[in-house]
Amino acid sequence: MGQPNYRNGFEVTLQPHMLELPLRWKKPQQIFVNSMSDLFHAGVPTPYIQRVFAVMREAKWHTFQVLTKRADRLEEIDRELDWPPNVWMAVSVESHAVTHRIDSLRATRAQVKFLSIGRTRRNCATTCTADGNRPLRLVERPSITAASRESVNPRAVALAPDPREPRGVEMDHVSIADMPVEERPRERMARGGAVALSDAELMALLIEPGRRGRSSLDIAREIVADGLLAVARREWIPGKAVGSLGASRVARIGAALELGRRIATLSTTSAEPIREPAIVARRLMATYGHRVQETLGGIYLDARHRIISEREIFVGSLKAATVSPRDVFRFALSDHAAAVIVFHNHPSGDPSPSPQDLAFTQKLANIGEQLGVDVIDHLIVTSNNFLSFKQNGHM
Repeated sequence: MGQPNYRNGFEVTLQPHMLELPLRWKKPQQIFVNSMSDLFHAGVPTPYIQRVFAVMREAKWHTFQVLTKRADRLEEIDRELDWPPNVWMAVSVESHAVTHRIDSLRATRAQVKFLSIGRTRRNCATTCTADGNRPLRLVERPSITAASRESVNPRAVALAPDPREPRGVEMDHVSIADMPVEERPRERMARGGAVALSDAELMALLIEPGRRGRSSLDIAREIVADGLLAVARREWIPGKAVGSLGASRVARIGAALELGRRIATLSTTSAEPIREPAIVARRLMATYGHRVQETLGGIYLDARHRIISEREIFVGSLKAATVSPRDVFRFALSDHAAAVIVFHNHPSGDPSPSPQDLAFTQKLANIGEQLGVDVIDHLIVTSNNFLSFKQNGHM
């Protein structure tokens, strides 16, 4: 499709860098969530869905319309979701065979429920009003385009005792102290865990309290406005100015980020043989994927492919790293390594190898063969992806 977000075609691909985007839109809007995809697809982890719901709750000046065909999963994880009033939940009913989805929708705790139906409307209406406790009115809403590619002239139909549109409000400043107690980040975290909070709300807990006229949530929104990758790439060092934050708050954020990176690198220990590149790629992504400069390094292994050491060999310019093969093998010889996995990061976010990367890797493999040090792979990492030269047939 020519867009980086669609690099995997129609495969399920998470886009965490896009989650906070509605928080930047200050004018109230109706937002159709996951157009041409399905938030409740089996390939979308429940914690990721919870993050989506956390953002929708925080962006309460918008109205979010969520449509799914995976009604069974919707009902299954309903109790794990924090349903705000500005989220309208729907199932698509494109044929008589799937009217059971309506029962799953009824079972959820969504405060506004609606249906996207096509030619089955007359039959569906009877099903929708068949409630043992109270009748539900069918109220037509404007069509939702792409609600169901199988539907003919799809119509959105509200399914609720008293459907009302949430009123949009401008969110220039909201003090946490002015929020209802149950809506505050700390209280919602106590109910649903940290996964129930948006990025801005998590940041607000790190930097609270706020300043006069600006809540910690206001400041947090500014910090995460460009996404978490931009946050990770900043230097969080006390004494270096970061917006209006003082040294203690800068230190808190820097410490939290570093703890996260260290935890991410604990997935592999030196006692475990390295059999798959993904085993080390995840830890490398956490450590080097966010860096704005290219960094080249090596993971040195013994004869059983267990980790002896991890070395950062060279930090280059913003555009390229210039390094000699001698630097790579100097550490291999000093550490008595039998093999090495070479790695470097691409700050651009694209892990595709350049012609220089390919030539350098081939040169390393040739020299390693002469020295008796096996270059078993070269990994290129970004903040959310990696490429293995070996898996992709480049060596």
